[in-house]
Amino acid sequence: MTDTPASGEPRGGSRTNIRDQIAGMLFVLLGAAIAYKARSYTVGPPSNSGAGFFPFYLGLLLVGLGVAITAVASFKHDPDAERFSMHPRTFLGVLLPVVIFGITLVPAGLVLSAFIAVMLSSYASPEVTFRGALLNAAVLSVIVLVGFAMILGIQIPVWPNVLIEWLR
Repeated sequence: MTDTPASGEPRGGSRTNIRDQIAGMLFVLLGAAIAYKARSYTVGPPSNSGAGFFPFYLGLLLVGLGVAITAVASFKHDPDAERFSMHPRTFLGVLLPVVIFGITLVPAGLVLSAFIAVMLSSYASPEVTFRGALLNAAVLSVIVLVGFAMILGIQIPVWPNVLIEWLR
């Protein structure tokens, strides 16, 4: 007995892409939350837009994009689609750096926090070498420094307070 019928499709039919369905639903939820929160600000017409104009319509755009992604993923059957699984290494390699960045931003400064976050996120992929992660972290830290601190002038501590005190 074989597991595939004459059509070549696995028994039980082809699978939908569950990852795209989940991503689409997350877009819908995030977009709806943004649009709902933006309603508390003045939206106004495009000619006299208020503070809530951009986030409100961005939220609606995210909802529409999420609905489209979910619909396409629901109706497009892919016989080669993988079953949904969550790998702890990938999950922690994406989530943990964001949390660590938020925790270390003020005490460690922007440059060091970005460096640490990039190094930790390199853990998500087994294909990234330590040397590649160091180079990536160094380059991205410089980009963050130039982009956010120098060009945009965002008021974030750039260096650790301990280093600043030591240099004085």
